[in-house]
Amino acid sequence: MSAIITLGRDEATRDLAVLYSGLGTPEARVALMNVVGVRADKELRAWWTRRDANSPNKHGWTPRQHFWARIVKATAFDPSKTTEATATVVVSEPALSAKIYGATIKPTGAVSPKTGRPTQNISIPMVGAAYGLWPRGNPTPGLFFIKKTHGNGGFLVARDGKGLIFFYRLLPEVTVPKDPQALPPADQLGAALADTANDFFRRNASEGGVS
Repeated sequence: MSAIITLGRDEATRDLAVLYSGLGTPEARVALMNVVGVRADKELRAWWTRRDANSPNKHGWTPRQHFWARIVKATAFDPSKTTEATATVVVSEPALSAKIYGATIKPTGAVSPKTGRPTQNISIPMVGAAYGLWPRGNPTPGLFFIKKTHGNGGFLVARDGKGLIFFYRLLPEVTVPKDPQALPPADQLGAALADTANDFFRRNASEGGVS
């Protein structure tokens, strides 16, 4: 499911709402919301690009996943959804919604790296070598399961000459907390959209196109 970010005529700033009220035709209002949507797309992409540049790994041993860079690539303003009152930016990366709102993730459609069969647990890599270790549905040889002493889930581990290597932690579900910086601050985004709206209004007024 895509993340849908809708910009409303009254939601950005008071300035934008006032400018909107000065447009007398539906065509002019749709045109305004289109330029607002294009600017919003630009601002969101810039915000997530900075997030990716400034987001080190939580664990030094993990390869960078470049989550925010994936969000940038999945982001696009959709002019077909523009109305007189709203503009829509679509992010075709469902993981963004979990960052914005928080979520509980369960292993729908997941497969076990040990057996290649459907699993009731989420596999969380615990060592760098576990990332990309197996293709979907293809088991990784040498792993065996150790159940947790308390609670659900457990670990997939492998033996080496010195003992055990813990490859994956298995959990029945994972809670993703809200990220307060998943979206740019409302006042920052609102100011950018108001600037764009002002430019639109001045340009069209000078050309006699605002009615």
